[in-house]
Order: sequence, then C-alpha cells, then structure tokens
Amino acid sequence: MEVLPKRFEKYNLELHPEKTKIVNLNSQRGDGDRSFDFLGFTHFLGKSNKGKLVLKRKTCSKKLTLALIKIQDWVKCNRNRKLKELIFDLNRKLRGLYGYY
Repeated sequence: MEVLPKRFEKYNLELHPEKTKIVNLNSQRGDGDRSFDFLGFTHFLGKSNKGKLVLKRKTCSKKLTLALIKIQDWVKCNRNRKLKELIFDLNRKLRGLYGYY
C-alpha cells in the first residue's frame, strides 16, 4: 500500500481510501473476505487442474442479474416492434453481454 500510490501517480491515478481494501484470498472460512468484485467479475483463489493455486474469476451475480433485468425491461418496451427487428436487436445486445462476460 505504500508503493501503489507512487506507481499510480505516473498515470495521474489515485486510490480512494474508502473504496480500497486489502483482501487476503488465502484466509480460512469465516476469517473475512475471500473474494472481491471488480468490473463485473468476482475474483477468488482456486486450484488449477494441476493443483496449484490460481486466481479465478466468475461473473458477479449482482451484475448478471441487473443485466438480465435490463434486457427484460427492454423487451417489454419493444415487444410491439416487428419480430425480425426485435430478434435482430436482441441478438446484438446478447452478443455484447456474452462478449464481455
């Protein structure tokens, strides 16, 4: 934490003290946070196929639920359109979500 602010200054970035925390991914269950959410993904420590510890990520459930609700609302607002147009636009939206997650 002492070195990071100095490195970030090179790029005119700064850490927000209230939003920044240190997470020990190796902690035992019940000893605190074992994962963190960042950019729509939940990052956690897991084991690879060879048994080594690696950083894994999965889609954050809150962000995925929010995205599905937004698509559902969009479909409700646009269901009076022609079916081909609706499907075309819906496919574009879904491809964007699949591409990100």
